[in-house]
Amino acid sequence: MVEVIRSIANPRIRRLRALRHKKYRRTAGLFLAEGLRLGLEALDEGWTPAAVAYAAGREEHAGVRRLIQAAGEALPCTSEVLSSLSGKDNPQAVVSAFPVRHRTLAQVSQGLVLAAERLRDPGNLGTLLRACDGAGAVALVLVGTCADPFSPEAVRASMGAVFTVPVAMAQPAEFLEWARARHLVGAALDPAACDYRVGPWPHDTVILLGNEGEGLPADLKAACRRLVRIPMRGRADSLNVAMAGTLLLYEAIRSR
Repeated sequence: MVEVIRSIANPRIRRLRALRHKKYRRTAGLFLAEGLRLGLEALDEGWTPAAVAYAAGREEHAGVRRLIQAAGEALPCTSEVLSSLSGKDNPQAVVSAFPVRHRTLAQVSQGLVLAAERLRDPGNLGTLLRACDGAGAVALVLVGTCADPFSPEAVRASMGAVFTVPVAMAQPAEFLEWARARHLVGAALDPAACDYRVGPWPHDTVILLGNEGEGLPADLKAACRRLVRIPMRGRADSLNVAMAGTLLLYEAIRSR
């Protein structure tokens, strides 16, 4: 009989709870995914959990049992302990810790790629991952200092896409060198930019989004083969970056 963990001061729980913070995720090389569905989707995509904390008494549930059997460490917990991991009063029955996977630009295959420069909001990041998954993009590239794609907020907003869409990180100079051989399209508020519904959108296209508040810096804008804008009919001068990225991804595949 495995003893149920009842204290949030338990050392194993404290190590998992620390993964809610970026510096500990970087040190441990792990991140948290909340919920049974998310954990099972990760398994289906070839991810193996390092640890699984689950509601005591749920061991006989087929999905929970599958996660437990795959995990390096299985931790039956009270609902209070699970709440401390998820940060919610009504926690999911399962919280899993998975190894972080960072890709290099050299590992990004040819095809439709979404890139975002200085993307600061983890919710937007997770939503863009979800859009990449839906549109069949081969990767999301984060340029410069961005939010952590493996933060609880980004993972939650991605709705599982963090397990299906490769994420690469690069500094601007490295990104520009890599993007030179591809069709780089920048999203800009520049009045000289063309309507996003006007092609071309070749197979090997990289769509580049700027920072939520400042847009694309001059050097990245100048490197784009084409600048596109989304027409705005009302008072707002732009869309939320996640919404804009989604529109551009789907226009790229529609035009083909």
